[in-house]
Amino acid sequence: MSTPHLAITADLHWGLAKCEAGNLSLVKGLQQNPPQLLLVGGDLGADSHFGDCLNALATIDCPVALVAGNHDIWVRQEDLRGNSWTVYDSLLPAECEKRGFHYLDHGPLLLPHLGLGIVGSMNWYDHSWATEELARRFPQEQWRLEQMCFTRGRHNDRVYVRWPEGMSNSSITSLMAAKLAEHLRVALSNCERVILITHHPALPELGFARPDRETTETEGPSMDQIL
Repeated sequence: MSTPHLAITADLHWGLAKCEAGNLSLVKGLQQNPPQLLLVGGDLGADSHFGDCLNALATIDCPVALVAGNHDIWVRQEDLRGNSWTVYDSLLPAECEKRGFHYLDHGPLLLPHLGLGIVGSMNWYDHSWATEELARRFPQEQWRLEQMCFTRGRHNDRVYVRWPEGMSNSSITSLMAAKLAEHLRVALSNCERVILITHHPALPELGFARPDRETTETEGPSMDQIL
């Protein structure tokens, strides 16, 4: 079976000045040498920049499949689009549908002519990677997980991601994990090969270790590393 020609990118952050030159270069290169499929792993652009990014990708002569990223679902207070769940589950997929793009969070992309299935999810936080270590090392600081509060400031997802009342980070992650498992079952039952793409790492081993001068061999990781 032939190897498909894929292009994979992520974190374009369309609309940020520091990303503009690289993004335009990427689009130009793909226009000149279009792949059989372009995969985008989230964080296309916040607010209206999500649609701007889709418009740019639509100039590439190939199918596009993508997952959402955390910045894609940021909403400010009194945002007319509503809450982050509405943006994630309704508005972003509608933007993709208008351009003929495949929103992987809503279902797998099956490519039987390539013997390939594409499965994807934004994925989210459930705090389980840190819970046990934080409770053991810093038992009075467990509140920091749900508040997403580091010693040097708060994660912006705690500020700009606004879930509906009754939904939490952990419940959102459970919903996404169950949906991802079902999409995997469908893809694996129909395709010989499957590519899985998530925005947030699905396994601790996929994360990047960051050196921290506060870490010592005897004491272990600092609180911010655990968080």
